[in-house]
Amino acid sequence: MSDRERYKSYLLHLLSDRNADEAGATGGDISGTTASPGGEALRESFRRTLEALAANAHLQYGSRTVEGLAELVADEVADRLDRARQFIDSQNPFRVERDLWNRCSAFDDEAFAAHWVQLRPWLEKRYTDKELSLSFYDAELRSAAPIEYGYVRQEFLSEWDRALMRREITWELEILSRVRQQIEYTAGNRIKGFYGSDFSPVELSLHWSLEPGQWQRQKSDLLQTYAALCRKNPSIHTLLDALGRKGGTRNDKECGYKERYSSSLSRFVRASRSDIEGVGESDRLDALLPTELALLGEPLLERQFYRKYVERRLQTFDFRSHEPVREHAATPHIATAPAGPYIVCLDTSGSMYGKPEEVAKAICYGLLLRSREERRACYLISFSLHVEVLDLADWEGQQARITDFLAHSFCGGTDLTPAIDEALRMLRSDTYRLADVLVISDFELDDFPEKTSAAISEVQSFNVRFHALQIGRGGNESTLRHFDVRWEYNHRNHRIVQREKSYFTK
Repeated sequence: MSDRERYKSYLLHLLSDRNADEAGATGGDISGTTASPGGEALRESFRRTLEALAANAHLQYGSRTVEGLAELVADEVADRLDRARQFIDSQNPFRVERDLWNRCSAFDDEAFAAHWVQLRPWLEKRYTDKELSLSFYDAELRSAAPIEYGYVRQEFLSEWDRALMRREITWELEILSRVRQQIEYTAGNRIKGFYGSDFSPVELSLHWSLEPGQWQRQKSDLLQTYAALCRKNPSIHTLLDALGRKGGTRNDKECGYKERYSSSLSRFVRASRSDIEGVGESDRLDALLPTELALLGEPLLERQFYRKYVERRLQTFDFRSHEPVREHAATPHIATAPAGPYIVCLDTSGSMYGKPEEVAKAICYGLLLRSREERRACYLISFSLHVEVLDLADWEGQQARITDFLAHSFCGGTDLTPAIDEALRMLRSDTYRLADVLVISDFELDDFPEKTSAAISEVQSFNVRFHALQIGRGGNESTLRHFDVRWEYNHRNHRIVQREKSYFTK
């Protein structure tokens, strides 16, 4: 176990011990309290520093009330203490004296006596007689018989070692005291900002990665905006469920879905007119809102009605209900592997500026949180005129890069081809071999060149699915035809809806 891991482990142990003690004081069970793993291997100065930090009121309260906060604080404390240890080890002002002590310890009596004449004046400049009894040992060494000289020499070396060690520890504690005060000030203030928050542990790690400051506060506000949009949009989970193969073939995934949904006790059916769920856009004439019918009564607005009908943008009622059914045959249990990874291509062009940008980032925010929660690798490709990538196969240490990406404003032209080429390259890697590809865009872009189209068709023959999530309307149908599954974001009800291919080919 590294020093850093020991610091983290010991601090988490102290915090859990204190939480258990408080639970015990209120009738809780503290029987699980055990000795700290690795705590006995810590240097005394670091142990004392960690114990002082564990007694900090903000750290204690935050670790009890905010899920996942203790782990984040322990990580940060361990990092800072490890950097302090490296500084102490490299900048130790007593290293020369320690080397001298080591050489003197290796001398025999004759060699030590020869060096004592020079050693005593050098030590007198560094120590008072109260710290190190040089006058006493000088008299003893001069008067000692040969048989007693070695004993006196060893006693002097032991006292010198203790005096030197006291100085080393004092200097080390001064350094660690300053580090502890900095941690208590910065971490304590940050912890207060999370009191009463309802962040999941994954969301918390993103917000914790933002260091204090004006720009960081703006990033935090943006993350909270995206989190609120995600809560309005539970259909993000439906989209994510469709991404990534569970085994080596697409049939494995379909079997998994069949098992999951066939065991349900209800199903969605066409509902009666009385079960109105909301208002959407479609070309269904049997569900028109009265305001749309009114357009037909005015000759000047009649053409607007027919244009909206052709574009499937008529405002219509949404009808949906649950009809209970009884399953007559038990569905056999099918063991399936966890859902696979996915590759997301996010359009960062100027045409996405505004509401489409906000929606796209919120969807991406939700996908990233789910990927972390389910330990699913995610490869993020942002594209405009060039591509930037973020590989989240390993989430650790990348929270700051994620927040930087989500806070970056969109601009520039649009070229999807380099992003698809990068996705095709990653599909050949071991990590993303079973991935699906999701493109989030308004699809106001040119068609793929023939070489890229052929490469897409080739990987599709190996059960790779390309998903298109269209933000807005008016995308390039020639480009969209290359995608297996097409989703549409409805900005009115914040839903992501999967569209059948026949819907787009009418």
